[in-house]
Amino acid sequence: MFRDQVGILAGWFKGWNECEQTGALLSLLKWVTCTQAGFLQLCLEHSLVDCSDIHLLESEANSAAIVSQWQQESKEKVVSVLLTHLHLRQPGNTEAKSEYMRLLQKALAYSIESNAFVEESRQLLSYALIHPATTLEDRNALALWLSHLGERLATLLPFGPRLR
Repeated sequence: MFRDQVGILAGWFKGWNECEQTGALLSLLKWVTCTQAGFLQLCLEHSLVDCSDIHLLESEANSAAIVSQWQQESKEKVVSVLLTHLHLRQPGNTEAKSEYMRLLQKALAYSIESNAFVEESRQLLSYALIHPATTLEDRNALALWLSHLGERLATLLPFGPRLR
């Protein structure tokens, strides 16, 4: 029975986008004990040893100077780099967080004004809202963006938006 349940869950998981998968995993991790969390940390660290790409992405994601340079990029590039870097920033890095918040607001404003990158904007908001570096004040500001995005979508879709 357990194997069947895991199979069903795995089937759902495969059907979700990366952001939805991350959110689901985070939700499940809230139920683990400290011992389970330690074991999972060990497993994850072991699986990342040979993943040099992640180390480069983390380094870029936590450099306020690099994040600031992205302000000069096209809207499409900004959305792309935010989706690959936003969730890799470290809590406590206030300089990089400030740059991310400026860049995120720029991307979200463009998405709302132009109706472009709507799904990507939802994903960015999801990552930003669940990230441990996001403060209550940040969450309140992001919730306003989520509301604006929802309102904009409501005027475009016949049955209203389905924001998660």
